[in-house]
Amino acid sequence: MKKVLAILFSCFFVLNSFADGSNKFILNNSTRNYDQQHIRLDLRFDFAEKAVKGEATLQVTPLVGDFDTLILHAETMTISSVKSGRCALRFSQEDGLLKIKLDRKYRPGEIVRTTINYTAKPDRGLYFFSPGKDIPDMPYQIWSQGEGQNNRYWFPCFDSVGDKMTTEINVTVPANLRVISNGTLAGITEDKKRDEKTFHWRMDQEQAAYLVSIVVGDYVTISDTVRGVPLHYNIPAHRKNENTDLVFGHTPAMISFFSDYICPYPYEKYDQTPVQDFKYGGMENISATTLNSRVFHDERAVPNYSPDALIAHELAHQWFGDLLTIKEWPHIWLQEGFATYFTDLFFEHEYGTDEFRMRRFRQNRSLFTDRKVKAADAPFTPVDLSGRTAYSRGAAILNMLRYELGDNVFQKGIQYYVDKFKFKSVDSEDFRLAMQEASGRDLGQFFKQWIYGAGHPKFQVFWEWTESSKTMALHVKQTQDENDFTGIFQITVPLEITAGRKKMAARLPITSREHTFRYRLPQKPDLVRFDKGYWILKELAFKKSFSELSYQLLNDDDVTGRYRAAEQLIDFNDRAIPVLRHAFYRELFYAVRARIVKSLGEIKSREALAILKTAADDPDARVRAEAMSALAQFDAQDVQRILKNHFYQEKNDYVRAAAVATLGKVKADEVYNVIKDALQTDSHRNVIRRNAYSALVTLKDAHGLPLAAKHAQYNAYDGNMHLLDIAALDYAKAMADEHHNEAIAVITGALKNPYFRTRIHVAKLLSDLNVKKSLPQIKETLKNVRRIEVKNALDKAIQKLSQ
Repeated sequence: MKKVLAILFSCFFVLNSFADGSNKFILNNSTRNYDQQHIRLDLRFDFAEKAVKGEATLQVTPLVGDFDTLILHAETMTISSVKSGRCALRFSQEDGLLKIKLDRKYRPGEIVRTTINYTAKPDRGLYFFSPGKDIPDMPYQIWSQGEGQNNRYWFPCFDSVGDKMTTEINVTVPANLRVISNGTLAGITEDKKRDEKTFHWRMDQEQAAYLVSIVVGDYVTISDTVRGVPLHYNIPAHRKNENTDLVFGHTPAMISFFSDYICPYPYEKYDQTPVQDFKYGGMENISATTLNSRVFHDERAVPNYSPDALIAHELAHQWFGDLLTIKEWPHIWLQEGFATYFTDLFFEHEYGTDEFRMRRFRQNRSLFTDRKVKAADAPFTPVDLSGRTAYSRGAAILNMLRYELGDNVFQKGIQYYVDKFKFKSVDSEDFRLAMQEASGRDLGQFFKQWIYGAGHPKFQVFWEWTESSKTMALHVKQTQDENDFTGIFQITVPLEITAGRKKMAARLPITSREHTFRYRLPQKPDLVRFDKGYWILKELAFKKSFSELSYQLLNDDDVTGRYRAAEQLIDFNDRAIPVLRHAFYRELFYAVRARIVKSLGEIKSREALAILKTAADDPDARVRAEAMSALAQFDAQDVQRILKNHFYQEKNDYVRAAAVATLGKVKADEVYNVIKDALQTDSHRNVIRRNAYSALVTLKDAHGLPLAAKHAQYNAYDGNMHLLDIAALDYAKAMADEHHNEAIAVITGALKNPYFRTRIHVAKLLSDLNVKKSLPQIKETLKNVRRIEVKNALDKAIQKLSQ
C-alpha cells in the first residue's frame, strides 16, 4: 500500500510540474536524444469517421543523461492519456509534437516505457474507403503510406529515417476483413459476439517508422514459396478471377535472382497487396509491399504493358531501403537508384543484354533536361540526386561504377556493402568506403563528380583517317559548362573500332577537356563506337556519314548503336529508306524495329509508307502500335483503312488505342463512328477511351462532352489511377472556348469525384479557365475534404478565383 501511495504521489508531482516551452522545437535526427527500440500498436478503426482509435506502447532508451522528457511526432491526434505503468504522465501537444514529462530522470541505457491512448483523424498517411450513397460499390478498405514522414499522422513515434525499431501491431476489424502488415502473423483472435477479428502482427527485425504498414480489406490470398520464403499475393475479392500469374508470375524468379546477387531474402515472408486508389505505383514496406491496382491486366495489354518493372523495383527495395535504410533523406538515391538499377539487372538476367541496354538508354535520356541543382547543405550531401533524379541518375551511377570495376568486383562490392550494413542505416560515404574496401580502388574522384557533384559530360567526338600512314585520329572534347558543381569529368569510356575484319576495343582514359587518340589500322574504319554498350551518362554529338550509319544499323552488335543509327539516318531522308527497309526485315529486337518504324514515319515518303503497312502487322504489338502512330504522317485516304481494320480486328489494347488517336490526327472519314465505339470500349488503364478523347481534341469535336461528364466521375473498380478522369477533363477544357457551358459543367461536376488527383486537376482547370462562378462549389467541396494535398489545391484555386 505504501508503494502504491508513493507511485501516486510521484505521478501527482509529474502531472503538476510540466511546463510548456514557448520556443518552437523541431524533432529530427539532430535533436532526437533517445533510441526508439520497440512500438506496440493496438488499433481499431471507424470507417464512418475515418478515424483511428489507438493505444501505442513505446520503448525507448536515452542517449543523454538526465533524460526526463520524451518528444514524439504526433500529427492529427487527440491524446487522451499517457502512462508509464500505472503512473499517469503529464503531456502537451504543440506543432505536431507530443511532449511527455517522464516520472523521473533516466540515464543512457535505461529502458523507458510509455503507453499513449489516442484518437487520430489523419489527413495523410492512412486512407479509408467504404461504400456510401454516391458510391455504393466502393469496397471497405484501409491502407497506410508512410514515406517520407506520414506515419506520424496515425500513430505517435519518432518518424524519420535514421532510427529503427521492432514493431508489434494488433488490429481489430470486422470479421469479414483481413489485415496485412509487416513481419509474421503471430495469431488471429475471433470475437464472435462482436463479429470481429484481431490480427496480431510482429516484426522482430528493426525497421524505420515510415516502413510500418497496414492494409485492411476483403482479400483472397494466393500463396507460393521460393527458397523457403512464403509468398502471398493478396487479391481484392472483387478481382479474384483475374489472371494473377500475369501480375505476380515472375516474383519467384526475382527473389531468386536478388538472393543470389545480393544475399538471401532477409525477412520471414513477402506479401504483395494491390489496394484501392494507391497514391503511387507501389511502396516497399518491409515484407509487405503495397501496389497500385493498375498491375491487373489481361493478355490484351501484353507486351506493351507489364508490371514486372514495378514488381522488381519494390522487391529490390527489401534490400535497398529496408534491410539498409538511409540515415537522411538527401541520400535517397541509395534506395531509389539501387532499386531502379537492380530492376535493370533482373531484366538483363531474365530477358537479355539488349533489354538491359535499352532500359539504361531510355533512363539516361530522361535525365537530359535543364534543372536547378540545390547547393549541398552539409559535407557529403548529394547535390543532383533528389526527386526523380534519384532513380535514373542513381541507376546510371551504379552502371558506370559497374563498368569501372568490372562485373565480378562490382557484385563483390555490393555483397560486402550489404553484409556490412544490414539492418543498419547508411549514407553515401558508407557506400563509397565499402566499395573501396571491397575493390581495393580509390573511388574518391568517381564519387566527387557523380555523387557530390552535378551534371554530366557533353562530348563532341569526330575522327579523321590518314590513308598514307593508315592512322585514325579520334578527337574527344568535353563541352559542358563548368560551375561550382560541374567540372571536367574524369572517366573511362569504352571504344570499339571496326575496320574490315579487324575489331579493336579500348578503354579511353578521359581526364581533361580535350583528347586525341591515334590508332594504326589495316584500313579506313567502317564503324567507330564511342561508348560501346552505352555505359556512360552523357550527351554525345558524333556526326557520322551515311555509310557509317548504315553499317552501324546493319552490323552493330550493340542494340543502342543500332537504335541510334535508325534515329540519325532520318537526316538523309529518302536515301535512307533502302537501308531502313533492309534493317527492319532482319532486325530481331523489337525496340529497334519500332525506332525504324518511327523514322520511316518522319521521312513521310511513299516508299516509307509501303514499309509501314507491313510493319502494321509486325509480330510484336509494340512495333504495331508504333506503326499506327507513324501513319499519322500520311493522308487519310492512304491509311484510314489500315487504321480502322486494326481498331476493329486487333486484340491488343495499345495498338487499338494508337489507331484511334491517329484516325483523329488524319481526320479520317466517318471517324466519329470509330471514336464512339472506342468510348464504349474497356481497356487496360482505359488507354482506348483516353486516346479517343485525344482524337476528339485534335478534331475539335464536342460530340463527346455528354460521355465526358460520365467518364470524369469516379469508378470504384477502375484500377487505372483514374487516368480516364483526367483525359475527359482535359478534353472538356479543350472544348471550353466554343462550348463553354457544357464544358464547364463537365469540369465542375468532377468536384464530386473523391479521387484526390482528379480533384486537384479540377481545381487547376477551374483556376486556369478563371471560372469564378465555380467558387461556391469549390468552397463547399473544401468543407468535406481531409486530404491535405487536395485542400491545398482547392485553397489555391479559391484564392486565384477570388481576385
